Amino acid sequence: MVETNEKVFSEVYAILKMLGNTYINKLPEKVYNLICNSKDENYIPVYMKSKSFEEQNIKKQTVAIIALLHLNYWCDTENEKENLKNIILNNGINLEKELRTKYNPDEIFNNKLKKTEEVTALVEIKQKNIFEKIIDFFRNKLKFKSK
Repeated sequence: MVETNEKVFSEVYAILKMLGNTYINKLPEKVYNLICNSKDENYIPVYMKSKSFEEQNIKKQTVAIIALLHLNYWCDTENEKENLKNIILNNGINLEKELRTKYNPDEIFNNKLKKTEEVTALVEIKQKNIFEKIIDFFRNKLKFKSK
């Protein structure tokens, strides 16, 4: 867990360096020092401005911290803050809907019930009638004698 947090702070630090002093100077000194002191010195990610976060495999926690920094320190107007809050809220709602449809407990139980019914419907138990049993009995007796 600590190693992951250190890597997340390393990624945040790399993004801040990429953004430049304009963004770093807007952060409180304590916040910037926390990021600098908490990063992994051996992990130095390099990012390009021309590519999106998804293309560069940035951790979700890193994106969350950058969004938090943006909301608290880089938004210049209240309107900008409200827009960012709405985006974050909508992303949460969309994720919740997606997870609800993907892991809907009602559907899981219904699908399980349907699969069970299908399996039982496909199993056919065939019992031999008396004549088949007699024929099998004599066949088995004849096989034992020939060996």
